[in-house]
Amino acid sequence: MSDYIRALNTELLAGNGADVLVLDGLPVDSYIEKGVLSDITDIINPLEEAGKVLSNITDYYHKDGKVYEMPLRFSIPVIAGKKEAIKAADNTGNIVKYIEQANIPYCESTSYQALLSDYLALYSGEIFINGKLNEENFTLFLKNIKIIADNIKAEENDVNPINYSKPSRMFFDNLFSGNVVSLGKKVATSTEQVKNIMDTMLLFEVLKDKDFEYKSINQMYIPGSVVGLNSKSRENDIAKKFIGFLFEEKVQNTNLYDGFPVNSGSIKKWAAEENTDLMIGISDADGNQVSAEWPEKEEREAFLNTVLEVKIPIEIDPILINMIVEEAVPYLKGETGEGQVVAAVKAKVNTYLAE
Repeated sequence: MSDYIRALNTELLAGNGADVLVLDGLPVDSYIEKGVLSDITDIINPLEEAGKVLSNITDYYHKDGKVYEMPLRFSIPVIAGKKEAIKAADNTGNIVKYIEQANIPYCESTSYQALLSDYLALYSGEIFINGKLNEENFTLFLKNIKIIADNIKAEENDVNPINYSKPSRMFFDNLFSGNVVSLGKKVATSTEQVKNIMDTMLLFEVLKDKDFEYKSINQMYIPGSVVGLNSKSRENDIAKKFIGFLFEEKVQNTNLYDGFPVNSGSIKKWAAEENTDLMIGISDADGNQVSAEWPEKEEREAFLNTVLEVKIPIEIDPILINMIVEEAVPYLKGETGEGQVVAAVKAKVNTYLAE
């Protein structure tokens, strides 16, 4: 992936490339510093002033009076379980404290690679301070992840390697559809990246008549289809009109199952939608079964409130995550010490961030 990004960077810095850029997984901060992206405040501000877009999503992207990027879609990491269990998800230290007094694993077993990728994305604030890796904090983070990995009996995924650092892969091994049946029986929590109302069907079914709750993790969301304007665009006016069009209801109303719309009218239409033709079911290896229908209006409206509360984007740098995962997996497997991992990661990460 790094080779592709370097090739794209070369094109953009040379004044080439598309007029409208999709920035998912790309080094946006670097592009801003090098003048690759144009300010699109004149596109976004009118949409905000007219109430056409969700301010809880768009506010973050105003920096120093300018806007260089904006997501068209977003998804939400949602955790379900008993109140004490999901409250612990605020940080890795609290998860470890919960594990110490719990009698079942915190979540479903997954691979070391997936666990590290998910938790690095969710809790990067624990280890990066002012854009730099904090050695002491990273050491503590590693220790916590080791305890969590042992608790859920994580193992290496060497049969079907997957690039878990992609935003679309967050909680790929840990879907509601895979472990929600075990919630409260075999595992304390279940987590999913919720992209649309259909993703909540099993969640709300399991919550019925049980002492379970759900919440977003730290009011975070995963931005998707993030667009920006190439500063070297040869069709600047047309490109700006196209970006503005992408945020209109006629585009955002379409559900491609790739995330919630940023358009405020579209998100309300999604929440109001009825679908009596859809039913899903799942069972586990022990024969426990759950079947679910479309969520009730009250359930959809409650989840809409969760959607409107998220405000912190999870900014995933696939190169950075893969760099850390590669060094940290041997530690989780007990093959190397934490000091060796911290030193190796610090050297690689600081060099990468300085580029």
